[in-house]
Amino acid sequence: MPFRLATIAGVRNPSYSGPNDMSKNHRFLFAIVLSLVISATGPAVPAAAQEGYEPTYEESRTGPEIRITTPAITWGETGAESTAFEWSTRVENPTEEPVVVKVRLELLDAQGEVIQSEHVTGQIGPESDLLLRQQSAVDNGWMDYVVEARAVPEAWYASEPVRFRTVAAFADGLQRLEIFYVLEDWRGRPVTQAGTVDMYIVERQRVRAQFDGGGLARPITTLYARRFDVGGRDYSRRQIGFMNNDYSPPAVTFGPLHYSLFDREPLGDEGLVRLVFTTPSGRTIIGEDRVYF
Repeated sequence: MPFRLATIAGVRNPSYSGPNDMSKNHRFLFAIVLSLVISATGPAVPAAAQEGYEPTYEESRTGPEIRITTPAITWGETGAESTAFEWSTRVENPTEEPVVVKVRLELLDAQGEVIQSEHVTGQIGPESDLLLRQQSAVDNGWMDYVVEARAVPEAWYASEPVRFRTVAAFADGLQRLEIFYVLEDWRGRPVTQAGTVDMYIVERQRVRAQFDGGGLARPITTLYARRFDVGGRDYSRRQIGFMNNDYSPPAVTFGPLHYSLFDREPLGDEGLVRLVFTTPSGRTIIGEDRVYF
């Protein structure tokens, strides 16, 4: 199943009439409404149009199948510099696999610009739900400009990696390049995930630097572009670090790749290696490392 971005939900202050009016209302609970948009930039539905609306679930359109309620926000005490608030949302996982959900709360002004953003992450077991809750505060200088809030969820299967822990590339002095990577899950633990890896090796030329569009631009030439299928057997323990800081996580190693295997051999001395890892569900993870030929 391809990775899908969960539906965005938003809440709006129905009595807001301008920057100076917000300060009189920020202690009250924001009315809870569902956003009817799918795009990440769409506005939340005004609470005035949803009078008496009760919290309900909205199904995700992307990623693992999850359902999420719109965020409930309760404003607390106003201090000398900031105003406290608590926000929460309930997420339901109807699938038969554990799912990790990251919900980002965005406080918006009247123009839809993000004033403050934060997130909370949690793991939900199969066919269960979880109430995600976060204590926070907003600077009093911005408080008068907060018009609405929306929650932007992101979901992935708990067994999937979420980022590269390490991407490393180095030349061995014999016109060969070796590249390896380590993946980790949302808790920071190394994982051995099957998937595809798109590898790009590019050269950034120093000598032929040119002025372009108000900045110094260096021409980039693609030397090597390949796709690899990676399975669990392709991972092996690799020692990383030195002395007391070393560890041996499972890693996938490519090479050594001789420059004669490249589509174009490097002419300069500096390049960049980019890896794009795609999980079976369609989630992509990008990592890069600089290399000196």
